[in-house]
Amino acid sequence: MVPVRVDVSRSNGALVSLSTFTRPDGTFSVSYAGSSREYGHYSAAAAHPSEGKRRGKGQAEWDVLGMRARPPVAKLEGEAVNEFSSVFVNITRYIYSRLL
Repeated sequence: MVPVRVDVSRSNGALVSLSTFTRPDGTFSVSYAGSSREYGHYSAAAAHPSEGKRRGKGQAEWDVLGMRARPPVAKLEGEAVNEFSSVFVNITRYIYSRLL
């Protein structure tokens, strides 16, 4: 097993480093779960821990455009922008009141 560091960089400049080890066949996996307040463009690059941290264009890239709610169903009133998007004003108060 070989150590692997995966650097996940966000479009706002934040960098998170995750550590894992390869399996006997040389593959590896790691999970990254950002906070519920994170969104934007993400990039991930894997390397041996002895190499410097990697920022910028990575080996995998993705965008986070929405959120997941627990409980999975929430009733909120908002304004539809188009068939894919809606606008909700200050839903934080509603979400936190449900958590307390």
